[in-house]
Amino acid sequence: MDRHWLEVIDHLQTVSARGLGVAAHEDFKALLPSVVPYGEIGSHEPEFFQGLVIHKGLYEQIEPSFLQEFLSRAKPTFANEVFIVLRTDGPPLKLRNSNIHLGALRDIAQWAARQTGTERGGLRLSADAALAGMAEFIVQNLAKPLEPARPGSSIAIAETAERINDTAWFWADDSGKTAELFAVPRLHDTYPDLADATLDYVLRLSPERIIQRRSAVPELRLLDGRPESFKAYNSFFNLTGNLQTGRVCPSIRFNDDRTRFLGEYSGNALRFRYGGRRQVVDVEDAITHCSIDEQPERIVFSHTSVIEARPLIGRRRRVCNLTYRYSLWKARPAIEVEAEITTLPGITLQDVQLSTAFDQLSSGGNFDSAVVGVEGRYERRAPTGEPATKLHIGGADYLGISETGAVPGFAHGFHVRLRNGSQLGDIIAEGSRSGRYHWIYPRYFLGRIAPQETRSVTEDRLLTGGGYYREPDIYRRVLEDAVKNGNVDPSMSYDIGAELNAVALTLLFSKQGRYRSTPARERLDALKEWYDRHLGIYIETHRPDEPGAGEPAFIRGLSFVILSLDCMIRAFGWQQYGALLSSCVALLLRLERAVEGGRGETVFSVPQPPELDCHCSALLALARAAVYGDPGNRISQAIHRALRGTLIFLASAEQYGHPSLSFESLWVRSRTGVPPQDGGFWVFKLGLALRAFNAIRQVHAAGLLPLDSEILAYMNELTEVARRGLFAALRREGDTIEVLTSARSGETNSETQPWAALGLVPAVEWELYGRPPDTDLQVSTPSEPAATSHMPASRGKFDRAAPPLQVEWQCTGATLERLSSRVAATWAELGETKPHWSVLSHDEYLPARIASTEDQFFASGHVDRDWLVATLARAGRKPGDFTTVLEYGCGLGRVTNHLAECFTRVIARDISRPHLAHAQARSANAGLTNIDYDLAMPPALGMAQPFDLWFSVIVLQHNPPPIMAAILRRALKSLVPRGLAVFQIPTYARQYRFDIDSYLESTPTPGVFEMHCLPQSAVSAIAHEADCRVREVIEDSSIGDPEWTSNVIVLEK
Repeated sequence: MDRHWLEVIDHLQTVSARGLGVAAHEDFKALLPSVVPYGEIGSHEPEFFQGLVIHKGLYEQIEPSFLQEFLSRAKPTFANEVFIVLRTDGPPLKLRNSNIHLGALRDIAQWAARQTGTERGGLRLSADAALAGMAEFIVQNLAKPLEPARPGSSIAIAETAERINDTAWFWADDSGKTAELFAVPRLHDTYPDLADATLDYVLRLSPERIIQRRSAVPELRLLDGRPESFKAYNSFFNLTGNLQTGRVCPSIRFNDDRTRFLGEYSGNALRFRYGGRRQVVDVEDAITHCSIDEQPERIVFSHTSVIEARPLIGRRRRVCNLTYRYSLWKARPAIEVEAEITTLPGITLQDVQLSTAFDQLSSGGNFDSAVVGVEGRYERRAPTGEPATKLHIGGADYLGISETGAVPGFAHGFHVRLRNGSQLGDIIAEGSRSGRYHWIYPRYFLGRIAPQETRSVTEDRLLTGGGYYREPDIYRRVLEDAVKNGNVDPSMSYDIGAELNAVALTLLFSKQGRYRSTPARERLDALKEWYDRHLGIYIETHRPDEPGAGEPAFIRGLSFVILSLDCMIRAFGWQQYGALLSSCVALLLRLERAVEGGRGETVFSVPQPPELDCHCSALLALARAAVYGDPGNRISQAIHRALRGTLIFLASAEQYGHPSLSFESLWVRSRTGVPPQDGGFWVFKLGLALRAFNAIRQVHAAGLLPLDSEILAYMNELTEVARRGLFAALRREGDTIEVLTSARSGETNSETQPWAALGLVPAVEWELYGRPPDTDLQVSTPSEPAATSHMPASRGKFDRAAPPLQVEWQCTGATLERLSSRVAATWAELGETKPHWSVLSHDEYLPARIASTEDQFFASGHVDRDWLVATLARAGRKPGDFTTVLEYGCGLGRVTNHLAECFTRVIARDISRPHLAHAQARSANAGLTNIDYDLAMPPALGMAQPFDLWFSVIVLQHNPPPIMAAILRRALKSLVPRGLAVFQIPTYARQYRFDIDSYLESTPTPGVFEMHCLPQSAVSAIAHEADCRVREVIEDSSIGDPEWTSNVIVLEK
């Protein structure tokens, strides 16, 4: 038996010393007498077997039905050039490590399927079937009752199929996105009730001039009942803080990192006159008692201060107790704040002034506006920069504090219903700075309080995360409703364009008679009235005809407003809506920003870093608007520039919570020379991109959008990258298709599913412009077992539709050292046990045969030297042009000595000390003195000095991606100007995956080298960082496995 058989026996003996429960080739019985030969498998029940050894050349000896059944319940645990071992237990073989030997497994499985007549492979769906599958997922999993406990409850679109943190949220804008999908005639006719329900929900959340953000199944929970660190939440808000110091911090509740500190509620100070002396007492400094009272409908947080005072004559004494209570309600979004003062027996207080405060506002937000309301009249004040300012004197019933410089849907606001406003003396602002408020407190003038008398003031405080704050009357009424209605978050919807567009599209298709059952006239009238009302306030707020005059615009929302106007023009004519479309397009074009340091490319962005979804939404809106004319080619030129500003890049996913992951996708950035700022990690962004590219393509084909062939070709490349990213997130189950929020996520949400569906199958634009005859999209999705499959796909040449790799290739210095230590240990062992075979893995170079083949081994190095010289010649260079060549991964010096014959100086580096010792000895015996050998380990990786030629072949592939990336980055950094780097590197393997944590947790297989790859886009990114240009990229066959793609790359600095 050769080593391949012996390796399998060693592996099996870790499970069963005699091979019990293992089926294998009959020759294994010599050392494992209990194995069952292939021909005797049928004499046992399938459940008897826990292991199967597949001989890659003799698998047809295995009964196909048994093989297929065993593949369905087992996983590969070992593989080499000849065998694959499957087991029903034990740790699976890490595909990223030794999957070079697993390439035959899918072919074997497909052979078994063909023999049994059950072959199916990946499922291919038509565009219509894919759209239906994605819609059906929403119907079955996201359409939920708003009040689950009430029979006949209205249906709305839940954020997720399963609750997150026990929360059921129903977002208005996501209902709008879903309503747009179900406005497509074929879906509207199939699911008319859900189509109506999604629009009804949007209308329900927008009774007046604001579309409220979301509703929820009411909930209330106390997470931490300690007064010094309390935490609680209801459906929409968190309440945290420290009652012992009087700090109560409200915040808007999310299930991600959007929750942030905005300010504090506090008591501030109590002022009064006692015993002929004016007294001012800091409420928080006098706190003596705290309590948390958890009730079914509310949680009451309170702190009590014992107030002492010193009369003009006499001793200091207690005069009153002052308690602040903050009630977080289950069925109200507003927090009730009550301040109660009770005097002690025999104590009379005069001129009492009690305050309630908003503190630390400048630490949490950009609150630049305060509005005070008195019986429907409002007074707005901006920060003056003075140490203290009276914002208002006298009674009032409303106080609003807001951010007016932010995009309305994202601006925060505090709103106060002053229930005891008739007792209000004034409202003070202190500590304002840089145009922002810091501390605002209303003061209530309570006058005289007799002995043992209790007086109190109450406020209802509401926090919103978006709104039209220049119209405070909206919030006065919203606040009154919020006190009564606890299942609605009165913050403004982020994406009001989505809601407007859904209503407009429904009106359009209804007017065109595209539905099997046309909605009633009253229904259509109500929808149009709703649309005009909300479009009107949007236009009033943003004033698109007056540059610089309106509120900042959210690009994605504006883009969908333009889509809605396109629908309304088609439904009701240009006269009513055409001018509004033109002004909104003009506003959108004003938001186009040149990429700093670029060559004319642009992004659509507000001053903040660009977002891919906003950028692509703008492209979609402009394409749709181009149908109505493009004077001066302003739209087509903007689309051209913005497409060039859309990058294909491999970059870090750190900002998405995966710091070690890099992925290839579409990206945008605001300036060159920095990492891209937002990409297609979240799949809904890719859906918007695909929809935009389709609209551009269709409008161009209609002759309404002039674009040159070069930019169209680049857009096709963008399309393919976006499709691959979206395909990687598809999951099919039964008749449904789920689009995961990212390829790394476990489920979809109510934003991703509809927008990805309308990107993958652009049904809206097909309804508007006609479905092109050559775009009967075929959507490839994995078959159902794909989630647990361990079978790499087989291919002969690179598949242009191959999905992107999920590869973590960047890491910290400490992690790099851990990875390098593991690789060094593997290669040190190989260098001591089978050094020649570890360099060229042919049996003739094993220790038992190397005595007769060693000369042949070393002579083979001239082949690599000769192709290096030929490669230099294609770049217009020759060996004499270089003073120093660094060979990375010199091993035993097989190529090194040949390089020393034609280059002045050779630097030879390797990670294995045993290999280096062999190499140095052989070079010394050959009398070569122009070679410098040394170890390659972090941080310098053996490249501490400059060189003008860097060369590496069949070396990088044995290092995990972060090491490959670090080696390349260091090599290119050390390369002198005009220097060349010539190296071979695997850049793709279909089933390859790599994540650092899993790799470091796994146990390396002794005596086996690993195979890895680094995506070509990562190589390009590293080259770009080092100011290197590509001179040549050639696909080579050095790996010898059709599953893998390897390249020889030439870079010039």
